[in-house]
Amino acid sequence: KSQGMCQRHGAKAKRCKVEGCDKQAQGTHDGMCKRHWKLMNSPDGIPPQPREVLPPAPEGDSIYDSILPQSISYRPSTISKDSLPELNPGE
Repeated sequence: KSQGMCQRHGAKAKRCKVEGCDKQAQGTHDGMCKRHWKLMNSPDGIPPQPREVLPPAPEGDSIYDSILPQSISYRPSTISKDSLPELNPGE
């Protein structure tokens, strides 16, 4: 493990004992990097893959089923300049 000092002050980092791997060995992984330790210690030699968690299917009607079609088809009426109030900045 340690040679009595930290790596910053000259301690040599242990390398993974698997040939061709230049990653740093973990102290609790029998001299191997985490990747190779998992490969050697998983039941079938293949590390478990994380399962994809899907959200539950929606139930009932969504409010967006009515809002979106209404907003997409919305067309404002034309506004004449005479019907707008006159703006006087600075007052």
